[in-house]
Amino acid sequence: MNLRKTVLGALTLIAFPIGAIAAPLTNTQLLNKAFLNINERAPSRVEGEFRYDVEIKPVGKSGADEALSMNSKIGFRVRSIPNTDPKLSQNEGRLSIELTGGSFLSVAPIAWNGPITAEWKIVDKMAYIRVVNIPSGIIEYAKKEAGFDPTPLIGVWVGTSLELDDLTQGLSEIRTLPDTKTLEELTGVSTAEWKQLERTPILSVTRVEKTWRNASGEEIRRLRFRINPAFINAVQNLEIRRLPRDSYRTQAIRDINTRYATLRTQLNRFAMVANVNVPKVRVERIEFGGSMVEQQKNDCTWNTRTSKYDCKVSSTMTMRVNGGMSFLVDDGAPVIPPTPFLTPDEFMKLAETGTRPVSSEYGENRVTGLVAESDKILVNRGENVTLTINANHVGNWDYYGNQIHIIEAGTNKLEFMCQNSGTCTAAFPVTSLNSAIQYEVVLYDRNGERVLSSLSPVIYVR
Repeated sequence: MNLRKTVLGALTLIAFPIGAIAAPLTNTQLLNKAFLNINERAPSRVEGEFRYDVEIKPVGKSGADEALSMNSKIGFRVRSIPNTDPKLSQNEGRLSIELTGGSFLSVAPIAWNGPITAEWKIVDKMAYIRVVNIPSGIIEYAKKEAGFDPTPLIGVWVGTSLELDDLTQGLSEIRTLPDTKTLEELTGVSTAEWKQLERTPILSVTRVEKTWRNASGEEIRRLRFRINPAFINAVQNLEIRRLPRDSYRTQAIRDINTRYATLRTQLNRFAMVANVNVPKVRVERIEFGGSMVEQQKNDCTWNTRTSKYDCKVSSTMTMRVNGGMSFLVDDGAPVIPPTPFLTPDEFMKLAETGTRPVSSEYGENRVTGLVAESDKILVNRGENVTLTINANHVGNWDYYGNQIHIIEAGTNKLEFMCQNSGTCTAAFPVTSLNSAIQYEVVLYDRNGERVLSSLSPVIYVR
């Protein structure tokens, strides 16, 4: 039985008994219901960052000298504008992956000296994607080893139409939960078995770390939580009850108990906290961290006495992960399709020749406007603000080589920079000591010449 699928189904069902409770929610009930509300069909933004470190250490006296380690960082932000018709739903985001340290970097043939960053947009039944940044070390390696220069591909949008019929059908089936047939197909758990599981919350709060009120006076609770041990026991017992009563049952029970004991050990190594808005029953942020150790085995031989393979431990692998995600309310502004963009065929031609195709969308330099919008007009000092910049043009204009600078007006402090695009989404903390600020947005062409500038709306700081 798949524990992940079981958790998905149980979270769906648990909404019904919790929603019917008239008394104030306990912290555990509040947390479980708040997690369900993450899936509400409302405009939203999710921003997160994860750090993942891994170390492989061979067993033996020389293991310390031969250990291999790698540290990495993943950052992302996603904005979703859902619709009752999935074909009309919109989505855009940014993903960044970077190797930040470890012995692997010293022996790798590639100098990983920055992040690989990509952006995407899904709007009007079209999907667009572009690479925003490639580390110079990777570019140089590609030139040297493959004779290929990826530089012309940076910042170029590629667009293709989406075939959404299959996706629409799948989402429609998911929305029918908790229909009996769908639940069994998705999780392999029968209705009778669900009735046993749904009595036990999946998440349990171990303590309240902190309580405060936000700028709107709403109570926020910082809850430390874990996967409910009682729920894990219930899933384990259910899996055992489903075993056939044959000669293999005893050994199968031992294997299940061993697997769940390992799972409990792994979960105990992780800590999880959530900031929950109490009146809105909404998760605003999740943070987690922990480690996991696995033994790598080889040189296996069959043991006829135990009817098992006996293997030697060759190395131990330690994985550490920590990170957080913020769940933000979005104003629902539509996703703006990028212009210009290439078709997949045109993109492949660019990759092969390094020459951009000639079309009516490229060449002539006529920018008519630069619009800067802010997601907030009132922020707390240190809080993030997101500016969305759109350059407008008539005739032809090629944004390749262009830069958009976002500067704090009056101080010339550069807050953010986008390249090779007429659009820019920038999120950064407001650090100004002034009570009201504006940001100047400047577009530079490929020759570094200032083309146009504008000011953002006034943002008040408290």
